[in-house]
Amino acid sequence: MKKLAALLLSALFLLPLTACRTKETASRAETVQERYAALTSYTAAAAVELADEEENVRYTLRFDADAEETRVTVLAPELLAGVTAHLAADTLKLEYDGLVLDAGGTPGGVSAVTCVPLALRAAGEGWLTERSEEEIEYGGGTVRALRLCFESEAGGETIQCTLWFGADDAPLRAEIAEKDKITAYMEFTSFAFCDTIAADESEAGG
Repeated sequence: MKKLAALLLSALFLLPLTACRTKETASRAETVQERYAALTSYTAAAAVELADEEENVRYTLRFDADAEETRVTVLAPELLAGVTAHLAADTLKLEYDGLVLDAGGTPGGVSAVTCVPLALRAAGEGWLTERSEEEIEYGGGTVRALRLCFESEAGGETIQCTLWFGADDAPLRAEIAEKDKITAYMEFTSFAFCDTIAADESEAGG
């Protein structure tokens, strides 16, 4: 009888805690969405893996974004290191050793160049379908992350974007799925909100 009473008492303690955590997760999700909806400038480095029909293709990339364009520089593999893609709303240009080439067409689908911008855009503009908190392996250890899933679009096609955010709202990793198949995986090694840095510097100078 004492054991049963103890179990019931434990359940009473757990119920409010679960409800509180759910409310906190919902509030945090809303904050993250608002932050990324307003995001125009950031720098990031990420290991990107694309699922090909025959084998997965891996890159290490640096992203520098502002209101005009996103510059994506290849850090690895060594054969492509230094190649930079300039990604704007309706143009894609490639630059290497001072030579700039128009890549033609408009950047739309999921690729090594577009996957990070697409995932971050989904965080601010996509339709939120799932939210939760979970422990993930990251940076050689275990961290608690906010997991958000969004439905968005790329090149006229529906995509599903899942992102894991750290305590500072920076993305830790992300996945993009097309037709229920994961086609792009990203693990961020660094991320900085340049909008926030610029605002802080402006306030300090004022």
